[in-house]
Amino acid sequence: MVFLNQPIFDGTEQDFYNFSSQIHCLSCNGLISFMPCDSLALDTLDFCLTPALLKAFQLQRIAHGGYKDIHGLTVYAIQTTCPACSNPHIILVGVGEIQPGRFKVVITGIVQQ
Repeated sequence: MVFLNQPIFDGTEQDFYNFSSQIHCLSCNGLISFMPCDSLALDTLDFCLTPALLKAFQLQRIAHGGYKDIHGLTVYAIQTTCPACSNPHIILVGVGEIQPGRFKVVITGIVQQ
């Protein structure tokens, strides 16, 4: 588990849907590519956000379900696998529209399953 809080995107909605980024695998340091627009709500995953993870990633539950990060962005998850060593990872990303038509994406953290 790694807490990053790393901004990776600040741009238009159109650019958001074409944006891709990479992280390093927590096992072998290989590159894992992902697209934030492919993220899913945390509640839809077979992944348990324990109180320790919530605290480590500084997430807060919001009233209508879901979680917010320290920037006030809604947190989503991307399930992926390292192409080099096949270890599964979950990338937590905060995504939000910070102005009309302007989106921000922050990598909240990475969890190796």
